[in-house]
Amino acid sequence: MSESNSNPDRMLTMELEREIQQFLFDEADAVDSRQFERWLEFFAEDLRYWIPLRKNMPGKGKHPDVGGDRDAAWIDDDMETLRKRVAQILTGVHWAEEPPSRVVHLVTNIRIKPIQDSADHHVFSNIIVHRNRLETESDLIVARREDKIRRAGGLLKIYRRTIYLNHHTLTAKNLSFFV
Repeated sequence: MSESNSNPDRMLTMELEREIQQFLFDEADAVDSRQFERWLEFFAEDLRYWIPLRKNMPGKGKHPDVGGDRDAAWIDDDMETLRKRVAQILTGVHWAEEPPSRVVHLVTNIRIKPIQDSADHHVFSNIIVHRNRLETESDLIVARREDKIRRAGGLLKIYRRTIYLNHHTLTAKNLSFFV
């Protein structure tokens, strides 16, 4: 074993990385298997779940094609609103989800950075979401995600999720499924 692999701090980091990766995989499995109430448990009460609109702009700055924090967005939900979305789908009369979509989230390229002066973590990942509905409806969404995750009561919780869609214009008929 090399010196860098035997470093206790490195081993702790590797364990945390694996824990966060598994957490994100479990979260994707919950939403893909339509266990929406369980899926909500991955989020903190002070959640902001934000999918900003993309603009075609000249490139300057970190996200030159994303509006400001208060600009229009595809989705800008807190925990209460996310619960209402889930409750609406679970009624069985949600017109855009009857019959239900078949959805698969692929989560990849997970990178974890500690948030300075905090025990929280900034987690970056890429996602591919495939949705199929009815006989002919099929959507593919590609995005980058930025999550802020903290440990609360011994459990990891997402308290900020920003999803940067790779699409300026969505061809999906709706975003009734969770990205």
